Amino acid sequence: MTVTATNRPGRTLLSPGVLRSRRGRAAYWLVLVLVFVVFTVAFLLPMVWMLIGAMKPAPELAQVPPTILPHSWQPQTYPQAWDFLELGRYFVNTIVVTVGAWLVQLAVAVPASYALSKLRPKLGNVVLGLMLATLMLPASSVRCWCRRTSSSRTCRCCI
Repeated sequence: MTVTATNRPGRTLLSPGVLRSRRGRAAYWLVLVLVFVVFTVAFLLPMVWMLIGAMKPAPELAQVPPTILPHSWQPQTYPQAWDFLELGRYFVNTIVVTVGAWLVQLAVAVPASYALSKLRPKLGNVVLGLMLATLMLPASSVRCWCRRTSSSRTCRCCI
């Protein structure tokens, strides 16, 4: 016995009858495009403001009321910040830490998954559930558990 898909639409905010009419489709698309544009502007506006602010000299940036466009564009602020803050070194450190963490995860996860799938230990599902549960916890919440459990202010794992 084969099961075929029906032509019934999924649950929507508007009934299928309203969506079949020309006016209903136009209203639907108008609301969809309007919501899309509002969320896009809300997302991009702070980034554009940040980029434009980075091109302003410091006195103009602190000026009240603020100017929307800078009077004198200063794109050299980006290389200056890169050199002054030594962002290249931090970028390399980020790459080293990321690649190292990835390699450690591979070194642990691949043999563990192979062992769980081939050996089928009695508590394998429990171990798998615990491994999946650790993926759902943010690292910041488990980073320093001893500060919450210890009465002393010093913590060896967080120093």
